[in-house]
Amino acid sequence: TVSEFLSQQLHNNLKNILEDVEECNEVNISKIFEDAYSITNVMALQLSPTENIRFTGSTAITCIIQQNGTNGESYLHCANCGDSLALIVYKFFFFLDYLP
Repeated sequence: TVSEFLSQQLHNNLKNILEDVEECNEVNISKIFEDAYSITNVMALQLSPTENIRFTGSTAITCIIQQNGTNGESYLHCANCGDSLALIVYKFFFFLDYLP
């Protein structure tokens, strides 16, 4: 199914793009997410030309934790596709409800 394929492939595409990027900053993080989602979409469409997967679907939330080497701060970047919901919890305390 599409969901199984996405769960196996989306994070790999994101990882491959991140490995090729020299600097991950606020300007290009959106492009990185966009490219990973686009590549995965193309791969899914090519996966089974006999099945029309255009009428099936899935949702996804992808997050990257980026650590800044100069000041030690961490940044959480999130992207979504579809009507997804993410809850961010730290030591059992609810911090953020990320809605698309």
